[in-house]
Amino acid sequence: MTHHAPFRPQPPHGRRVLALIIVAATATAVLSGNAATAASGPDACSTATSPLTGARVVTVYSRPGNIVREFLRPGRSPIFISSADLLHTAVLPVLGRTVTQRQQVRSMMGPALSATNGDFFTIYGADGVEVAPGGIPVKGTSYYQPAIVIDDHRNPLISQVKLSIALHSRPSPTHTIVVDAQAYNSARPAVDGLSVFDSRWGAPALLGSMRWQPQPATSYTVAGGRVISVVPGVSTVAIPAGGFRVVAQGNGNGRLVAAGWHVGTTVARFVAAQAPDLRHVNGALGVGRPTITGGHILGSACGFDVATPRTLFGILPGGRTAVLVAASGQGLTMRESNALMRGIGVASAAMLDGGGSTVMTVRTTGPVQLTVHPYRYEGDRPVPDALGVFAR
Repeated sequence: MTHHAPFRPQPPHGRRVLALIIVAATATAVLSGNAATAASGPDACSTATSPLTGARVVTVYSRPGNIVREFLRPGRSPIFISSADLLHTAVLPVLGRTVTQRQQVRSMMGPALSATNGDFFTIYGADGVEVAPGGIPVKGTSYYQPAIVIDDHRNPLISQVKLSIALHSRPSPTHTIVVDAQAYNSARPAVDGLSVFDSRWGAPALLGSMRWQPQPATSYTVAGGRVISVVPGVSTVAIPAGGFRVVAQGNGNGRLVAAGWHVGTTVARFVAAQAPDLRHVNGALGVGRPTITGGHILGSACGFDVATPRTLFGILPGGRTAVLVAASGQGLTMRESNALMRGIGVASAAMLDGGGSTVMTVRTTGPVQLTVHPYRYEGDRPVPDALGVFAR
């Protein structure tokens, strides 16, 4: 099934139209327009034409609401694009059992129709924020971080998310003191800050090797709603099930002492996600950086402009269609990535992790990995999170 026009998905308006679009993939309904013309010429952060121009297009996966196509050009590695009709599907974060645990996308995608890898990461988990579907904060900081955010209607937007991390103590039955923390299951400790970790963090031994601020630290461990231990330094003892640990640095420890934190004090934590202009964050996945806003390529989207495997996410105008892109093998430069997304016609776009992490999977009778893996000696790289397309 082939066509030679560049890819321009059209937002469908119901099941009947979607069925027509699937059939028309052999002709011109979905793969219409001209990416080179849409790009309207080169600029500082884009090539003149889309890398999809002149590609042979093969539909490799088709389910109601989700179509995946492979774009093939001589001398280039394949590019896979998953188009999600947001009337019938939802794009949601896929998270591991713990922040620091990594799995192959095909092992963690669950009932997703298709999925790509997610945020950049280290041994301490994803770099950015994670909020599980339903609005359950998993990791993040008290300052805004760029993210794919899921709203109350389970629709995605590219925005930013921060966490409100409140530590409540009751030094007496009638007196409650609230102290704000700065990091939650995150390897981004703040100067004079309070970092909170719970069982979603995973391996407590990793706390000992984190890059902490060069300040004295004190560890408070909580179980059953009470402080059960206070020790100097960063404790790597297992975090009790249902409990949590606070690592206080510098003046952060003084704030806890003033709030009456000591062995036996009744304490609790309350964590909530916040995003600009949203009443409720229903999910979130951190991104490396936004690259397109309002249809315009951002000046900050020029970085690391070498050919490498890329994973990209975009939303078309009107918010009815989202695209997930996996450019495998030799991959794309940053400027080519921007030209591709602008050629598709996205209103907003962001870059996810790439390199050896880039992968796209689809579900048939079981997960099937589509990409030609960029680093064959490494295999399918385990990652801490992913982005999936789910049937509504």
